[in-house]
Amino acid sequence: MNTLTLIIASCISGVCGNQSTMPASTLQLASIEQVQKEAEKQESSLPLFSGHYLSSRFAQNHHDWKNSYRFLSPIVQTHKDIEDLKGRAMILSMGAGEYKSALKLAKEIKATESGQDDILSHIFLLIEAFKSADYEEVSKQLEAMPPNPTTKFVGPFIQAWASAAQNKLDLDGLQDSTIKLYHGILISDYLNDHSEIKKTLEKALKVEDIQPGELLKIADIYGHIGMKEKSEELYETAKEALTKIGLGEAQIKHLDQKISDIKSGKNENIFEEIKSPQEGLAKAFYDIGNNLFSENNDETAQIFAHISLYIKPDLYDATLLLADIAAKYGQYQEALNFYSEIPQEHKDYIPSRHKMAEMWVEMDDNNKALSTLEQLAHKTEDIKTRIKIADIYRRNEQFGLALDSYNKAAKEFSHDVPDEYWHLYYLRGMTHEQAKNWTNAEDDLKKALTYRPDHPYLLNYLGYAWADRGENLDQALGMIKRAVDLRPNDGFIIDSLGWVQYRLGQYEDAIPNLERAVELQPYDPIINDHLGDAYWKVGRKLEAKFQWERSINHSKDNEAILITRKKLESGLQESHKIAEADAKTE
Repeated sequence: MNTLTLIIASCISGVCGNQSTMPASTLQLASIEQVQKEAEKQESSLPLFSGHYLSSRFAQNHHDWKNSYRFLSPIVQTHKDIEDLKGRAMILSMGAGEYKSALKLAKEIKATESGQDDILSHIFLLIEAFKSADYEEVSKQLEAMPPNPTTKFVGPFIQAWASAAQNKLDLDGLQDSTIKLYHGILISDYLNDHSEIKKTLEKALKVEDIQPGELLKIADIYGHIGMKEKSEELYETAKEALTKIGLGEAQIKHLDQKISDIKSGKNENIFEEIKSPQEGLAKAFYDIGNNLFSENNDETAQIFAHISLYIKPDLYDATLLLADIAAKYGQYQEALNFYSEIPQEHKDYIPSRHKMAEMWVEMDDNNKALSTLEQLAHKTEDIKTRIKIADIYRRNEQFGLALDSYNKAAKEFSHDVPDEYWHLYYLRGMTHEQAKNWTNAEDDLKKALTYRPDHPYLLNYLGYAWADRGENLDQALGMIKRAVDLRPNDGFIIDSLGWVQYRLGQYEDAIPNLERAVELQPYDPIINDHLGDAYWKVGRKLEAKFQWERSINHSKDNEAILITRKKLESGLQESHKIAEADAKTE
């Protein structure tokens, strides 16, 4: 995988060709001075040339491939003999989804003497032949590929799927990694040779450091070919491994459903069959790209995702990968365009619409986010969508509308809210508390605790709310101590511990915790204000005023600023001692 990353990086930098196998430390960006020197030989307009080149580099550095290619394209057309620029333009055009341009440039590069060793132009032209089902040309291109690590890695996928297209099982090159073994299994299944699948599965299970995700794929295939006991065993092994690294509740539920399906014989949808060699090769490039993305090799992942889409335009997993890459780099409009392509029947249709709403929120357009989610809720009656609508209203302090949406979600359940949606009580409880509906807030937060008695943020939220109100202080102290045990480096939870100690009149005990909280969250106005109050109570009045000043400097809450200013002017007054009286009552 690292070799693939180096090749893409080197070509984007303008140093393609034989240099693609050089170590990372020798891959240098083509400087503007180098490019200008080449341009001077052709008497180009240097200011225009430099401006376009630098604009292209700037766009590419911000992961804006379309504009990077747009700026570079006129330079390449004017100066066709600068091979480095042509190679870079070829990569950028593929990464921008400009497939015709990428293939045209690949043909031009390959036609040159130096281009005979350019691996990426070979790959692009190979996939063009494969897409057209010209397997004779594919064989010729494979033979002509220059021998290097990339050929060794990518070539076997192309060779094996080309052979499968001609009803031949050729898995010799797909033996040395789990991803290759997996595609060997896909090919065996495509050719309906289950005996070969069993052999390949056994090899796959012997791969050193096999990952839980790969175990799941292997388990899917065992289920697909009817070996239920082996499938169930691997699901349980993968589940145990994933639980140790923090598998989410929804994922655990999904795995449990798979195990249940295997036991009951409902395993027909577990394994997705490949319907054509083109789909198989497209999936291979997608799988490589997806692995690269998980390793943060995003530029290479983008190239491979586009290769898979060129071969099979409706491979929506690749579309989603491109959307996720764009979103990661803040290219929100591009991400929106990709997410919007996902059809309603796709398994990730609802998550893709949720991500679109997140993009609109990031772009400060809550109306479009809400419109996207409302349309989705109307189409699908999806409960998570209702909750997301409420979340947007809550974050914008539109508590009435948020509660309406949370209540609509809750009404979808005829009895109690199921475990999967326990957080509905937590979110609605927070909203009631922020809307000053304390009785309802307390009820919901207590209900949430019956589902998750050891959830640190839930323990902290209810404990802090009680402490702030001077209620149930001993119980609040125990809950927040438990939350601190679970999250010992969370400044907000440690502040809650210090604050409940303050409310109990334990000022000396409160100060070390509040000081630690300020260390962890130095710019939080409330935590600084709490520490100031505690300092005042033990007679450290200069330090108290310093903390109150810090609180004011970092606060945007005008009401809170006013209260803190009064403390600066006249100190902590007698009216602030209500907490001590409450503590005695408690």
